[in-house]
Amino acid sequence: MYHYSYRVFWHEPDKAYFAVVDGVPEFRYISASGDTPEEAVRELGIALEAVFEDYREEGRELPEPQVVAQAG
Repeated sequence: MYHYSYRVFWHEPDKAYFAVVDGVPEFRYISASGDTPEEAVRELGIALEAVFEDYREEGRELPEPQVVAQAG
């Protein structure tokens, strides 16, 4: 199982926190919202589990996360 990175941000127009997956182009449209950062992350986990199940049912491999090199 891959470990995907995500980020959480406040979206003022919606007055909510949003969690999105980073570094996986195939998952760029997957997001979730919540009243707290923790709720947004929890909801993102639920959304990803549904996507993972679809991948399994279709016999597809999950996409690998992109690795971003950091300058030392």
